[in-house]
Amino acid sequence: MKSVSVGTYDGLKVRAKPSAIIMSVLIFMLLLVIAIAIFDASIAVAVLAALGIVLLHWALEIWHQYGHYRAGKKVGYPMSIVILWMVLGKSIYPKDEPELPAGIHIQRALGGPTYSFYFSLITAIIALALYMLDTDLFWIPLYACLHNLAIFTVGAFVPLHWIGIETDGTTLLKWWGRSEA
Repeated sequence: MKSVSVGTYDGLKVRAKPSAIIMSVLIFMLLLVIAIAIFDASIAVAVLAALGIVLLHWALEIWHQYGHYRAGKKVGYPMSIVILWMVLGKSIYPKDEPELPAGIHIQRALGGPTYSFYFSLITAIIALALYMLDTDLFWIPLYACLHNLAIFTVGAFVPLHWIGIETDGTTLLKWWGRSEA
């Protein structure tokens, strides 16, 4: 299935499959309904909140993938493309990449969750500071922190290969026992 270019960031190409666009629209509509029906938000607030959450999710996915990219650059074997699909992203490495030692695979796999953890830590500190300032705006960085922590930091370690999804956890399981101490 074809994908469309989302852009290039520091040499990393980002593309999106139609499934990512379709899921984004469906999630946006679901969040819109929830904001209006459950939280009694105005249409304007509901649209802004739903759009903000969908855009934040993709920004966090790209940030996570950028962590893989930077880790790959550090070891000399960066990924070349990120393909956004459904609600996740897939790291694409060059087809002509030589066989690599386990340690390189492990370092690249840890790059995404590491970048995601740093983002969660920073947004947690911002949320705490806003909470201490007694402003209701603390929930925005708190949401970003928890979303990122659950999906892109801790969630990244959950191996889902049994359903056909290769995660960082899958990569670590595959290569950890083969690492050269």
